[in-house]
Amino acid sequence: MTIVFTIHQPSSQVFELFDSIYIMAEGRVAFCGSRSEAADFWNGIGRPLPRNFNPADHYISSVAIESDAQRRNTIAAICDAYDASEYGSKLRATVQREAFTWNGDASDSRLGIPIDAVPRASARLIRIFLHFRARFF
Repeated sequence: MTIVFTIHQPSSQVFELFDSIYIMAEGRVAFCGSRSEAADFWNGIGRPLPRNFNPADHYISSVAIESDAQRRNTIAAICDAYDASEYGSKLRATVQREAFTWNGDASDSRLGIPIDAVPRASARLIRIFLHFRARFF
């Protein structure tokens, strides 16, 4: 079962429950992969995880948006490094494969799915959201 969840700076205990993580900064992918791959990636770009430090705090503070140009340059460097890394290549290959599979019979839709599937997909997403909201809030 796949669960998509957004948490800004989860505790280290919650972070350990994640199978994979997806970090974005300024609309770009800073990292997508497993927890161990994240540690390897951050080590590889010269930002190793400090000892006894919450990994989520470290990764998020690396890409947290600040107003100064230095921080924006840092974010761009991290995202560029991810794009050029084996992890970025793996993500692009997955997206390409999934897009090809998904687009099988979608010549009449800008969304890449058959036009008659849009209402069903939208209704399903709404039901999932309402179920999640009712259960947790």
